[in-house]
Amino acid sequence: MMKKLLLLLSVGVVVNGAYAQKAANTSIMVSSAPQQQKAIESKKVTLEDLKKAAAWRYDNSNKSANKGTISGTRTYNYVDHLDLLGTPDGSFPYMWQDGVGMGMYNSNSVLTWDTINVMSYGSVLHPWIPGFNDQFVPAYAGKVGIQSYSAYKVDSVAFWGLYQRNSQKTNITDTLRVTLFYGNGATGQDIRLANWYSLTPGTFQQNFGVDTLRVATVMYDSVLRGARGTTRVVKDILLNNSNFGDTVVVGSLGVHRFAVAFGQNIPAGNLVGVTASFVSGDPNKPAPYTDTVFRGNAVTGLEPVKYNIFRPFTFEEADGQYPKYTVGNYNTGLGMLKIYDTGNSFYDTYLAAFFWAKEGGLEYPYIDWVVSCADCPAVGVNDVNGIISSVKVYPNPATNEVRVPFALGASSDVQVSFTNVMGQVISRQSFSNVKTGEAVFSTSQLTNGVYMVNIEAAGEKRVERVTVAH
Repeated sequence: MMKKLLLLLSVGVVVNGAYAQKAANTSIMVSSAPQQQKAIESKKVTLEDLKKAAAWRYDNSNKSANKGTISGTRTYNYVDHLDLLGTPDGSFPYMWQDGVGMGMYNSNSVLTWDTINVMSYGSVLHPWIPGFNDQFVPAYAGKVGIQSYSAYKVDSVAFWGLYQRNSQKTNITDTLRVTLFYGNGATGQDIRLANWYSLTPGTFQQNFGVDTLRVATVMYDSVLRGARGTTRVVKDILLNNSNFGDTVVVGSLGVHRFAVAFGQNIPAGNLVGVTASFVSGDPNKPAPYTDTVFRGNAVTGLEPVKYNIFRPFTFEEADGQYPKYTVGNYNTGLGMLKIYDTGNSFYDTYLAAFFWAKEGGLEYPYIDWVVSCADCPAVGVNDVNGIISSVKVYPNPATNEVRVPFALGASSDVQVSFTNVMGQVISRQSFSNVKTGEAVFSTSQLTNGVYMVNIEAAGEKRVERVTVAH
């Protein structure tokens, strides 16, 4: 049984592009798989099992001489990040390519059918939230610390789940279609930051503590069966008897890990997302897949699956509740359901984790992002002293002007730039061989919105955000 939509008919959308704001650490509660899924799983794979099998591999950082930056690779996994703050538990929600498959489970010794609505899933990675760069977290200290001004590269992405096959169909080759994409949150970008608001006063306030939600959204391409957009890169993983990807066996239950190499450069200030869709290669599969997708191993004598399936491994942030919403944190799980109503607010849109209730485990999928940066600040490197000692930006919000006083630890040439969120320079001021100074920028003719102040000195760079509001 999949999660119920939150206010499906009473939610409006306003898209407003801007950079992420600073976020506080989220919290997590112990969660368990729905009872229906427990009935068809003889054993559970816990998050601790996964972390023991592949904990923080691929992390490798090297300090650059005489700089406050390092180069190297780092593994990002939002579920692991949340686990540092609690103890989540996971589940295997079913995924089927057109979202109308049926599953069978054993409830109180009675066979019951359940509709399966997951067509595709994925996540958006927001790597520069403060929690990912917390120097007091042993897993992060000394690693690459991507910031909003850092360009970076997605080396590879790995999906964890359970690929199940009918043992009699040895010649079938299925496909896990993976789509990588990025965007800076502005209107028209592949990843947009949308303001979701309730038409029922107080509804979001009651569930999330705010009147509106600002979440990363991604559009669905029904032909491709993946994310829509201009920055996307699509790669197929072929699944057959001889190819189970980069498989990790945890205990007596095999958990499959399918890694995809990308080497995709991501511009500074851009979030990055990924989706995965299961495409069946069975020529005898029913159309429109109204027959059994998963029979359930509680049924004696039947194959565990009738048609091959992929079951992504996912975690819930709260047991039977909506996940915690933290303003400015755009890390989210994505789910594409069977929604064909063109008049629906969610039509052709991957739903963020915040628009689900319990019952499906599709909040945060277990996905590894192997990310590298050639010139990023290190997380908590104590023996590297930056030359920029202080920067202030005021007033904030600004109306007519923005003042930017700064101080350095040693005399240096300084360049202060005022840009929009696309990185386009609106104004720039330079200072020669100074230890202190102040840049002043006029904002009286600018449109309302978020802008960036960039301070550069002796190879070091600081970025501050300022809002213009007339």
